[in-house]
Amino acid sequence: MEIEPSIYYSIWPVIFCFLIISQYLIYTEKKEKLHCQYWIKFLFWTNIILLFFWPLTYFYLGNWVAAFGLLIILTTVAFVTLIFMKLNSGKRKWWYFSLFVIYFIWLCCCIYFSLFNNAY
Repeated sequence: MEIEPSIYYSIWPVIFCFLIISQYLIYTEKKEKLHCQYWIKFLFWTNIILLFFWPLTYFYLGNWVAAFGLLIILTTVAFVTLIFMKLNSGKRKWWYFSLFVIYFIWLCCCIYFSLFNNAY
C-alpha cells in the first residue's frame, strides 16, 4: 500500500489548524493548575521546533534514520503533552485534548508509513 503525496499535502494543513485551535484554547483557559499550563505550552513549542527540523533533516539532508528518530521523539513529546493535557483541570480541556489527539494519531501513522511503506 503506497500513500499518495497529495494525502500528505492535504492532511498537514488540517493538522496545523487543529494545533492552532488547541493552543488558542490553552492560552485562553483560566489558569487553574499553573504547572500543567506551563508544561503543556513548553512541550507544545518544543514539538513545533522539532517539527520544523524534521523536513530539513529528511529532505535537505536526506538522512532517513535521523528523520525517523526525530519522528519518534516528536511522537513521544506529543504523548507527554497529552498526559499533561489530561491532568489539566480546565473547563475546555476535552476540546484541546481531542484536537491534539488527532495530531498524535497522525504522527503514529507517519511512523507506520515510514517503517512499512517508506512513503517519504
